[in-house]
Amino acid sequence: MTTAETKTSRSLSQSVIFGLILGFTFLGSVLFIKELFVALIALACAAGAWELSTALRQKNWYVPRIPVTVGSALVMPLAYIGGERWQWLGVLAIVAALMLWRGVQLVLSHASFKRSFSEIIRDFSAAAFVVIYLPLTMSFAALLIREPAHDEVVDGKFWIITVVVSVILIDSSAYLFGRKLGKHPMLPKVSPKKSWEGF
Repeated sequence: MTTAETKTSRSLSQSVIFGLILGFTFLGSVLFIKELFVALIALACAAGAWELSTALRQKNWYVPRIPVTVGSALVMPLAYIGGERWQWLGVLAIVAALMLWRGVQLVLSHASFKRSFSEIIRDFSAAAFVVIYLPLTMSFAALLIREPAHDEVVDGKFWIITVVVSVILIDSSAYLFGRKLGKHPMLPKVSPKKSWEGF
């Protein structure tokens, strides 16, 4: 076994162990402690919003990272506690607060004179995109898990588990198939063994 193969197998085994721990935490939170599930997803939304706003900044789309991260973390609990009304009002309030934050920042830093009107509108749109793409989308899981089930067929927690298990199976199958039979890597720097054939 070469050094590269040893490193790959160790990395794969560590990934499997981490995935199992994450999977049991996910199942336990969905089935038994709904508030833990909401907190985990809120944390994931905040981390994702930070990453996405950082990536947008690298392309000169300015999204205020701290307010978008805090706002993204708030959408899940709002949806879980207050339902659809709080979910949508929260998202609209966060988008408005981000635009206000960016506007005040532009005025105070005199950067508005350096940026064109279209760039400022683009910044506002990017901030709204981050909030709509991550936390709003994920907050529907909070709505699914929120309501007590009257019928086992329509219980929201089983919808959530089904979606997550489907994604895991598809991703794992694509990896395993692509590792053995794949010739054209999708993203060699991110995941060298995932291939278009596996996808």
